[in-house]
Amino acid sequence: MRNYIVHDYFQIDDVVVWDVVSNNLPTLRKQIEKYIMDTDWQQWEKGSMTTG
Repeated sequence: MRNYIVHDYFQIDDVVVWDVVSNNLPTLRKQIEKYIMDTDWQQWEKGSMTTG
């Protein structure tokens, strides 16, 4: 979807875009908030965080 929006394609379906915004962004927001709360930022600043 990004390519259609960024490259100004005229086939953008506003219903599909609104569906993604309405249904996917709230979940993404919750995931980001959880990540922020669960991250040990002191460890992160030291560069010793591992992904898992």
